[in-house]
Amino acid sequence: MNVFETLPPISPRMGFLRTVSGWLDAALVEFGPEGTMHYAQSALQGGAENLFTSGMEERQVIFGDTRPLEDALRAVDAARAPGLLFLTSSPVSEIIGADLEQVRRQLQPGLRARLSVWDRVPVQGTEQDGQRSAYAAGADYLRTLPPKADRGAAGGVVVLGLDQTDWNGRSDLNELRRMFADYFGLACRNDPQGRYRLEELRSARLLLAASPAALPLAEAAQALWGVPVCRGLPYGVRGSARLVESVSRLLEQAPSPAWSADRREAEQAVREFQFALRPWPKRELRLCVRPERAACLASFLSGELKLSVSTPPEHAFLTQPPAGAVLLGSGILCRLYPQHPSLCLDTPVLHQQLFSTHLPFAGIRGTANLLSALYPLLTEDV
Repeated sequence: MNVFETLPPISPRMGFLRTVSGWLDAALVEFGPEGTMHYAQSALQGGAENLFTSGMEERQVIFGDTRPLEDALRAVDAARAPGLLFLTSSPVSEIIGADLEQVRRQLQPGLRARLSVWDRVPVQGTEQDGQRSAYAAGADYLRTLPPKADRGAAGGVVVLGLDQTDWNGRSDLNELRRMFADYFGLACRNDPQGRYRLEELRSARLLLAASPAALPLAEAAQALWGVPVCRGLPYGVRGSARLVESVSRLLEQAPSPAWSADRREAEQAVREFQFALRPWPKRELRLCVRPERAACLASFLSGELKLSVSTPPEHAFLTQPPAGAVLLGSGILCRLYPQHPSLCLDTPVLHQQLFSTHLPFAGIRGTANLLSALYPLLTEDV
């Protein structure tokens, strides 16, 4: 057993729940007690109304009774009519050795939804492990859907792997939504919280896999229906340009003049930022976020802004940072070392709240916002 002085790393189970909570045509029932699911729901930003529990009680633990679970699955299937219904284990159901695959085989003929089992949920691992498992199951579900040929402009774009469960995720998504609309006339199919329907991937004109964990789902849609796929969450001018160029190539469509105007404005902000930093001593930026986000941010901070950046593993925040370092990472990291200037970019703690959904850090307009947040940290007295 590991001992943590602060909160432990986010688990594979939470990564799985977080992913499924963003699918409007999916639902999940956990064979476990109410408390564990209630805690998980409270830890997820945004809605988690498609996540349920069987409410396991002492009798089910003692006798291994799965009837309440079966009733819960039938009730969710009837009330919400999901296309994909997940049945997952919990530590309690795993202790009693419940055979969830047997439950699936018995119930599937009577359910409208496709029932998928995630059993033996790993205790060790990362949030990304759980996300990858969820996206792989989502890809398997896509393979059961019939094709839908019409993918005209109305098909729009679907962003995978970025939603309200991300810190500042809604602002970043709104900036991507604006970029697709202003530069290519392409509507974003995600709802205001970033959620979407798996079945809509059939008719999408374009998919953006903002997280590498979402690639199995995007690649399944590409293989099945030929939907073009872009990869990565863009930060800074160069990252945004790579995205715009990729979309332009895949759609065989030049971006509108709005892109050039926005790019010039962001490039000017970068020049002003670099000029303003000239009198100040260089400081190390210690970037400690989830790996795929770290790679994108580091490319912007070091490659474009020419700042000194170190990227320790995401959960290395218990290691004392070097003197004078500026911390960019989770809310836990920022709270652990109050003597260091810091900026929360991921996994906030209770005292950190966002009230705006239009202050992105990603995308071309997110460039100036991120520069504005970094400047006072880099010019603070050591």
